[in-house]
Amino acid sequence: MDSSKVVYGLRALIIVWLAIPTVTVHAAASADLMKKCREMMIKTYPPPPVGTAGGNAKQQRDYFKSCVANKGNMEQK
Repeated sequence: MDSSKVVYGLRALIIVWLAIPTVTVHAAASADLMKKCREMMIKTYPPPPVGTAGGNAKQQRDYFKSCVANKGNMEQK
């Protein structure tokens, strides 16, 4: 086997390895938790009637993220 091919293969492997981003693995939230948080979010920030101006999408997103982060333990308003 030609040593230049081995060196080329190792270089290619190192380049691919360096190109893969480092990912932090978090435990995925369960579907039941997501459903619970969605229901609580809608109860806390109900969607506005269709055709009306404004809305509360940012508050809904923030509440949902907090709910998932706290594993569904949110203070009820």
